[in-house]
Amino acid sequence: MRPLLWILLSLTLSPCTTWAEAPRWQFLQHQGHRLAYQCQGQGSPVIVLQPPSGIAAAEAFGPVLSDLSARRKVCFYERLGFAPSARPAPGLLQTAADYAQELAAVMNHAAPGEAQVVLGYSFGGFVARLHAATHPHQVKGLLLIDAAEEDWLRSMKAQMTPEDWGRMQDILDWFQRRLAHNVWDSQDEVRQTQLRADLPVRLLSRGLSFQRIRQAKLSEAGVALYNTLHDAGQARMEQLTQRTTRRIATRSEHLIVESEPEAVLAELDALLRSTAP
Repeated sequence: MRPLLWILLSLTLSPCTTWAEAPRWQFLQHQGHRLAYQCQGQGSPVIVLQPPSGIAAAEAFGPVLSDLSARRKVCFYERLGFAPSARPAPGLLQTAADYAQELAAVMNHAAPGEAQVVLGYSFGGFVARLHAATHPHQVKGLLLIDAAEEDWLRSMKAQMTPEDWGRMQDILDWFQRRLAHNVWDSQDEVRQTQLRADLPVRLLSRGLSFQRIRQAKLSEAGVALYNTLHDAGQARMEQLTQRTTRRIATRSEHLIVESEPEAVLAELDALLRSTAP
């Protein structure tokens, strides 16, 4: 089943950078679990990283970690199941709201009271939005990198053939069994979230269709629907706030951090300028 993880998120990423391999891990206990986090660099607002589902933060953001820490203080933590954080307890299921609570606990420990901008990559966009909604005075801006959108999966389920949706359901089930990760309920949590109207939000969306989904053996119509509904969701997110802008990463499928790191850094720099006093 492991190829299904690559199919959904296309996260065959480069090895972690030296920045992430250095022995800088710090730890805290949250609801009985050990969470590991790292911070590096100086300056405010703190750049907070939220990775896709199913991959370590250090790997997901590896191509840009050094550049980020040269700009500001950067912090990220590893979710349960990704070393050196603990493994999830048997029977545990976590949603985006649970991850947002973990993120808040980490930031209260790592950078209490400091202003933040949050980079949400793929599913990490759900967590970033929930965190921003519950900490409106601390979170000064969001960069959502080909981020998940709350109606995408529901639209696929409603419009795909039963055979195609069954293959998509297999992917969601894999996340739940192996990573205690409840994607479906996370959609509903985010759907009920309201961001501050004047919050700067920058969207960086993929410009190329995600072809690796073919490995899930969807029909041609299913592949087309998967990509069409994704693009429609990205367009809908332009209405997240009054200060939301969107850029297309024209050379990228899903792996924008790896394939166009310069676009990620340019959008971050623009976000930081927009949050300057």
